[in-house]
Amino acid sequence: MKPINSFDHFLRIVEASHRLLCSGFVGHKATLRGAIGYGDLICDANSIWIDSAIEDVYAGESSQVWSGCSFTSACESFVLENRYMSMYKYCFDIALTQEKDSHKLKNIEKIRRRIVEYTIPEQFNPKVGQVKYSERKGYVLDWTLNLYEGAGVKAFADATNNHAKMIIKNTKSFEVCTRANNR
Repeated sequence: MKPINSFDHFLRIVEASHRLLCSGFVGHKATLRGAIGYGDLICDANSIWIDSAIEDVYAGESSQVWSGCSFTSACESFVLENRYMSMYKYCFDIALTQEKDSHKLKNIEKIRRRIVEYTIPEQFNPKVGQVKYSERKGYVLDWTLNLYEGAGVKAFADATNNHAKMIIKNTKSFEVCTRANNR
């Protein structure tokens, strides 16, 4: 079976993940947490065998303490080794220099900013003992680009425990930071 590791597929995964992530903040009050991972995924017409890709995404998603979507470490390594981030920025830089229509320029700029570097709030939740919190710098999807200001606040019900309050606080912090940096 032929591997699917092209830049085009990377763009499609980012687009689909971004749309799905944003949908949770729009009127549904079903904020989402996700990860874009990398690894082997073996499938045929009848079945899919769970392999390293699914394990990578599961570990990446469950380690986050916010509503958002990050690239896993394995995905970041793959993307950087294959220069996808450089190509991503380069493609949009070219498009920005060639486009003359102001409305289209604004949309190109938004799409270019879909992937941002951010300090991702993480957790390690052992079966026994307390949850340990940490952070790591990495690539994330910016869900704030097409949503009204305050979407991160309005998407949550009232928190009932300290962990839920931390998720809300981290999500709000991301919104404030990305909105301040993208103006």
